Amino acid sequence: MSGIALPKKLLIFISCSTSDIEIARYFKSALDQLPGFRGFIARDEPRTFEYPSEKIADILENCRAFIILYTQQGIESPMVNQEFGFYYHRYRGLRGKNPPILLVKSESIIDQIDGFAYGRESIPLDIKDPKYAISRVLWDLQYAYSIRFVEIKCGSHYSRLQWPSLDLCQDCINSNKIIEFPCHICGEKIEVDPYAFIRV
Repeated sequence: MSGIALPKKLLIFISCSTSDIEIARYFKSALDQLPGFRGFIARDEPRTFEYPSEKIADILENCRAFIILYTQQGIESPMVNQEFGFYYHRYRGLRGKNPPILLVKSESIIDQIDGFAYGRESIPLDIKDPKYAISRVLWDLQYAYSIRFVEIKCGSHYSRLQWPSLDLCQDCINSNKIIEFPCHICGEKIEVDPYAFIRV
């Protein structure tokens, strides 16, 4: 299966509170399957530096997308607010070459979003079942970067799954089925979740 050539391991920054780290890791596991991309969570990095650090600033300066988990804990987190403020300042300075800002907002927050995120379209997040939000993030990135396949771990190698059509994903979701395809290397049947394309 073919795909466009992308630079290796472009970072997608995931900004979250400590309380939301498990949800962020779920997003990261889906993002890591995009060829040439890798999710980055600052709170999972070794704490050999003080925050805010040059390392985090450099990643925010060069990442290809910014995902903010806008939960009640995220709103109250100084780190999340600093990260978003830094990225938004960079975003404003790019003049039309703006990497995506994906605002993933908890459904429990009913108030209007304030600050830099005011008026921005949000992706609804069900804290107990984040699959829909992850699916929206993946499709937004697929559109932004013309991604043509995902890479799924199969034994000691990675198999490339051509990006499923929206109709196929929707049909599988509606009928509570999974997506099945043969590994293009060994022929083994691979089953993936139709929301996040994570192997099941």
